Amino acid sequence: MSSYERRERRAGRRKERSARPFSRRVLAYVLVNAFLVAMWYAGGRGYFWPAWTLGLGAIGLGLSAWYDNGQGAPPTDPQADRHGEV
Repeated sequence: MSSYERRERRAGRRKERSARPFSRRVLAYVLVNAFLVAMWYAGGRGYFWPAWTLGLGAIGLGLSAWYDNGQGAPPTDPQADRHGEV
């Protein structure tokens, strides 16, 4: 098996593992923010403070999705790839 095939197989396994935790992060984001919005609504509906958690959480989810799709992965060392090391 070539180093390319090993790398592709590892990438496929990593995507399988990362897909489930990302959906869990989205579910946690929705549930936590729904709870906070409900607290804001029950508390008199003044200043909409849950916007902070909604916005910052959305940035975190976006960065997480970007990294999980391989866009934020650190560059590999081409010298190590030539020698079969990963």
